[in-house]
Amino acid sequence: MDEIDALLNGPPKEKKRGRPKKDDPHPIKPFMGREKIILNAEPTSNPVHSILCYNILCQSYCKSYFFPTSDRKSLSWLYRKERIEKELLSYKADIMCLQEVDKYTNHWRHRLFKAGYSSCYKQRTRAKVDGCAIFYKTHKYYLVYEKPIELNNASIVGDLYDEEYMTDNVGIIAILQLQTQDKKTLTPCFPPSKADQQHVSRRYLCVVNVHLFWNPLYTDIKISQCHYALHQVKSYLNMTLGDEMSKHIPIVLCGDFNSLPNGEVYNLLTTSTTSIPRIIPEKKSTLKQINDIAWRVEHTRINDESGTSHGAVLISNPHGEGYVPGRSNVHFQEGYHEHATFKSELELYSAYHIANESEPPFTNFTSKFQGTLDYVMVGGVQDNPHQMNRTSPELIKIRCMLKTIDEKEAREHDALPSFKYPSDHIAMYCELEALPKQ
Repeated sequence: MDEIDALLNGPPKEKKRGRPKKDDPHPIKPFMGREKIILNAEPTSNPVHSILCYNILCQSYCKSYFFPTSDRKSLSWLYRKERIEKELLSYKADIMCLQEVDKYTNHWRHRLFKAGYSSCYKQRTRAKVDGCAIFYKTHKYYLVYEKPIELNNASIVGDLYDEEYMTDNVGIIAILQLQTQDKKTLTPCFPPSKADQQHVSRRYLCVVNVHLFWNPLYTDIKISQCHYALHQVKSYLNMTLGDEMSKHIPIVLCGDFNSLPNGEVYNLLTTSTTSIPRIIPEKKSTLKQINDIAWRVEHTRINDESGTSHGAVLISNPHGEGYVPGRSNVHFQEGYHEHATFKSELELYSAYHIANESEPPFTNFTSKFQGTLDYVMVGGVQDNPHQMNRTSPELIKIRCMLKTIDEKEAREHDALPSFKYPSDHIAMYCELEALPKQ
């Protein structure tokens, strides 16, 4: 019996006489009973990494005020901590990228270490209680380097990104090295020598875990955070590996991006470029009020003076008065162009989109919102920015992925979280084969 089975099921016990124990109405099955979609079952000598991406929902947010349809017991820490742990271990993933992790030091680090996982963690800044964690199987990987990312350092147009608008979001970069390759035991070594460059893609994996700002009104902040995180990955790999060798290491970027598949953040991730209008409200107080009042948000489009259409947000206050960004109530930052263009030097692909030719219908399901916000991106540093291959990643092959739950199951208890699913997000899982650099 391995560590995970022992924690899931406990040690073997002798049968005792007496009243039979009532069955758990929501038993934990392998992979939570979700269907595994096999894309490539051929045997391979290349390394295979199983990846889990999951926003486990910070306990501080588990209030009936936020989740009115959820049973109070299902929101309690006593119930959730056991449910989350059993769900995590049911996937038996090699690497787990978790967001909204609180109680890391006094709970999760020790509990998952007993199950065979080591970890690294970055807590949100300025006394926030949650953060991003990467757990990896101790017997399979060495952690040869880690780097925290503080997204408050991201730059943004204008004067909005002062202390009042710092969101304290974070991320973390981890370089993992396989402990064995071709049945040979490896010693931890980073950076590798130039003589080992041909082995980099099959020995090392760059794992990145991020959590972007939640508010749908602040697309510019989220894009800036995403761009900053991508730049940090590229700069860090260049600094440690050099320009040429950095193109040999596979990258897995997981996270809760709080952005829909048709948005600018997703566009930046999957096409390496995006552009937004440099629209700045004349009164910062307007933005602060949006956070303080339950405003209704609708996505729409506006035309600039040239007739070009741009995505915009219609903000309706409780009195029904609309606020549409336009020439009458915004101005453009003097000295800047009217559009901000963001570019990335990473070439990334959505693992779920490769497998399904579309993103899941939702990864977040509450009584007020249902949509896809979480992604597993795979790829590497751009080899040639002018000749990018936009069909599949060069260094990674998707072997299988876990199908997300359907709406009927999500609505079994009206919405998430529920007794079966302890978070308002759905865990994403895939198995990746690391390919040699051609």
